[in-house]
Amino acid sequence: MRNKSEDFLQLLIIEIKFYIFLVFLGDSFMKIAIYNNKGGVGKTSLTAHVGFRAMETKQSITVVDADKQSNAMDWLTGGDWDGNSTVEVGSITITKDIRDIGADDLVVIDCPPSFEVVQNYPDVDVWIIPVNGRFSVIGSMTVIDEIKAINPKARIVIIANMVDVSTKFGKAQLDEIKKIGVELYKLIIPRHDIVGKAEIATQSAWSIPYGSRSLAAQNLKLFAEWVLNGCKARGVYNGD
Repeated sequence: MRNKSEDFLQLLIIEIKFYIFLVFLGDSFMKIAIYNNKGGVGKTSLTAHVGFRAMETKQSITVVDADKQSNAMDWLTGGDWDGNSTVEVGSITITKDIRDIGADDLVVIDCPPSFEVVQNYPDVDVWIIPVNGRFSVIGSMTVIDEIKAINPKARIVIIANMVDVSTKFGKAQLDEIKKIGVELYKLIIPRHDIVGKAEIATQSAWSIPYGSRSLAAQNLKLFAEWVLNGCKARGVYNGD
């Protein structure tokens, strides 16, 4: 049985390989990282839904599951992950080994909630930072400062994830998020149990029974399509 020290060492080795890989490969493909140093903000959910939409549209991308919990890997393989570091599912490659990144034009990284991530991934083109409350907002400010210091050219986009703006508490959360002062993705992903059900079913939120009726599933699909299009559209949430 593996112990925590072995798990930590393996993760450290993967992150070092990733750093070396990015430095030497340069700008041959677009790199989008989904990250906050606060856990529980939905990084893996966002990443998985990008992967599902890519499979549906037969777009070839690479998903890097850099989190030692491997939840993105398990979700996207339908719960049948056999432990291999790299697997092919439909049109996408899912990997935990940075050396197995192929020639895809787009790489999406599900980052762990650790403080070393920005330093280890200095060449990311777009940082997507999900936030859903006071503590994740505070964490995002630290992350933003670090990104600007290490890679001033990187684009930073905040997304309000699992926020219910129909409640006073949700509106207060959104007010805190707006104060961050960087680009805010134009749609909110509301909190909904359909996302948890989708993870249990190892499917997308819009593909499970009645899922497509929920605003959470609809906005997750639009978010995934935005990422797959290289995050080209810009804009700040305006309350629509």
